[in-house]
Formats: sequence, structure tokens, C-alpha cells
Amino acid sequence: MAVVITVDVDKERERIKRARQQLDEDERALDALVGRYGGPVPARQLNYRIPKGLTAAVRFSVAHVSNNFTVRDVESFLAANGYKLPEKEPRSRIAMVFKKLREREVIDLITEGRGSDPSVYKVAGT
Repeated sequence: MAVVITVDVDKERERIKRARQQLDEDERALDALVGRYGGPVPARQLNYRIPKGLTAAVRFSVAHVSNNFTVRDVESFLAANGYKLPEKEPRSRIAMVFKKLREREVIDLITEGRGSDPSVYKVAGT
């Protein structure tokens, strides 16, 4: 039995038009924030919707923090955007997610941490 899928082309064009309008509005808002702050925009001003679940939240965060980042950077990003971090040892939990992301080749280790100097990471392929 063959399954036939139909698409209402006019509705799809309208959906794309609305998506373009939203993108234009978002770009104008971002330009206004950059103009206001004259450089990097505080993360709280962007109103990110952080995904639920620590692994998804960390994965989202590494895509939105600076090019080179640490566990502390991700922790700060999540906290600044209202994400409820684990009560017990949040940095250790984030570091465990980093380990998984390294194994999956999502992030790369740039510099191994020593003493009070944290390990520095980057998104793989950048």
C-alpha cells in the first residue's frame, strides 16, 4: 500500500514568510543590543530558552558561550539564563557531561587544567 503525502504549498509559503519575519525581528533586536552594549551582549538580555536536562542544557550552552570555554563558563551561562543547576556539585556534573561530549567528538580539549587553571575546551571542528 503506497502512502501519499500532500503539502499545502500556500500554507507552507506562509509559514516560511512568518519565519523570515521572526528572523528579521530577532536580528534587529540583536543589532540593537549590540549597539547598546557596544560589544558582547550579556546572556540574560538574549532570553535563551535552555533545554531541560543537564546534558541538553550543557550541549546548548557550549554552542552559545565564547569560542574557548571552561566548566565555569558553562555554569555561569546556565545560571545567568535561569537554569536550575544540580544542587550537589554542579561543576562535577557539568564536567561529566563534558567527558561525554568529548567522547562523542562534540567538543575538543584545548588545554588540560592544572592546579587552579581550568581545562579549556572548544566546539569540535571550529
